[in-house]
Amino acid sequence: MKRPGVLLAAALVLAADAFVLVRVAHNRSGSPAAAIELTELELRLVRPQRESTALFLQLAWEPASGRFKFEDGPGWFDKAKLEELGYDSRLPLTDPQAAARYRLMPSKEAFAVLEYNPTVLADASPDRATWSRLLAVDVGRDLALLRGKYPDTRRFLIAPCLVRLLYQTKYDPNTRREVPGAYLRGTIAQMLVSEISVPPSERSMFESLSQTTNDYFATPEALLRGPRYSVVLYYGRNYEPWIGSCRLIVAAQR
Repeated sequence: MKRPGVLLAAALVLAADAFVLVRVAHNRSGSPAAAIELTELELRLVRPQRESTALFLQLAWEPASGRFKFEDGPGWFDKAKLEELGYDSRLPLTDPQAAARYRLMPSKEAFAVLEYNPTVLADASPDRATWSRLLAVDVGRDLALLRGKYPDTRRFLIAPCLVRLLYQTKYDPNTRREVPGAYLRGTIAQMLVSEISVPPSERSMFESLSQTTNDYFATPEALLRGPRYSVVLYYGRNYEPWIGSCRLIVAAQR
């Protein structure tokens, strides 16, 4: 006779699997909440393990980590936007405790609005040729309010995310030193779902493709060719993504 512990463990696994299946079915029931076609620049191929057959596409957006210039200021994600998200920013930045207090504030859940514009970087410098064309333009806590403000589901992707408050010092690029005048700005720290599994029906297309890494994007071949594929990305009732049809993109003639 099997031990009760083994039976209980098996039951828990089956219950967990059933919960996942029900959640997926609910998310994909009815019409998708959004459907947007993106390229390799926005959905980058990831192969987790050599011995694994699983494939994932990782969502990429701008500004990416490390691409913010200190002298640019907070932009649209300013103090007022942080307060809308529930951050308490009443402590003056001149207070000696301000830097420590603000830097300890935790991340918050929100919804990010990413605008897809395939031509946004068309005339940019060569070093930006492989940047994502998904640009963060807004965040908020009310999904319905954001969708009402950005109704075009083929242009604006709205996805659950984590945001952070940053206490930012100003920087003089000429002297390469910090200067007086700190400010607060927000950043999208991560998407709650940033890796999406490629369904078995679409995996064959990716079999001959290498991973979409920074090293690959730096090669002359990648710079000349452009993105290798496009993918239709859906978001469902739970605003969780899944991958629809995928297609290879013919290399651009240059």
